[in-house]
Amino acid sequence: MIELACPECKHTFDAHTVIGEGLLTMRPQPGDMTVCLHCAEILQFEANGLRLADAVDLAELDEDVLDELALARHAIRTMRYQHTLRRE
Repeated sequence: MIELACPECKHTFDAHTVIGEGLLTMRPQPGDMTVCLHCAEILQFEANGLRLADAVDLAELDEDVLDELALARHAIRTMRYQHTLRRE
C-alpha cells in the first residue's frame, strides 16, 4: 500500500480499515470515503491520493453512511480531547 497524507493536516496514513461486517479485506477504491484519525476531516479516495470531501460528495451519500462518518468524527474528536486533557 502506498503511503497517503491527509490534505488538511498532512497526517500520514499507512493503513486503512473499511467499516462494515466482512469488509476488512477490501481495499479502498476511488470514490470511497474515510475519516482522518488526526483531524477528523472527511476525505475521499482518488486514484492517486486523498482529497477533502466537499458538499457535493456528501450530498450523494446515503444517510446511514453519513451517520457512520459523523460517529467516527465524534469518536476521533473525543479521543483527541481526552488525550489533550491527560497531557495537561
